[in-house]
Order: sequence, then structure tokens, then C-alpha cells
Amino acid sequence: MACFQGCNVCVTQVVEPERSRIKGLVTDCGGAFSGSLVQDATTHLAALEPAGAKYEAALEWNIAVVHPSWIDACVASGTCLAADD
Repeated sequence: MACFQGCNVCVTQVVEPERSRIKGLVTDCGGAFSGSLVQDATTHLAALEPAGAKYEAALEWNIAVVHPSWIDACVASGTCLAADD
């Protein structure tokens, strides 16, 4: 399954072991995972709360912000869902 093909996902406010679990799901499903939010590279920021430096930068850089549960929903559906789903 390649539901994250073309996606570069970063997370914020997520701690171990959940961080590693998300990384595994993203990479196993064809995406890239980065601990750093990179303008013009990161496609999605998974954030638990709408706050913090990464969150603010994602908004400024027009990077899609999703809840970490979005990762599981994409895997369950087998497709990269719209960020607002």
C-alpha cells in the first residue's frame, strides 16, 4: 500500500512510542518522515493541538496540519485522505 506516496510528514507534540509508530506507518506506506518541518518539503504536519512553533510555521508556509489520527484513517482507507477529513 502506498497511501503516503509523495507525502513528507512531520509530527509535533507526539512522544514515543507513538512517534515511532507514526513514522513506521508513513514510511511503510510509501511516504517520508522527518523530525524537522521544512518549508517547500514537508507536506503534512501531524499535531495534537493547534499550538506551538511548528504549528505556527506550518500555517505560515501553507503546510497541511492534521491530527495524528489522520495517519491511521489514511492507512485504514488505503488512500491519502484530504487534510480536512
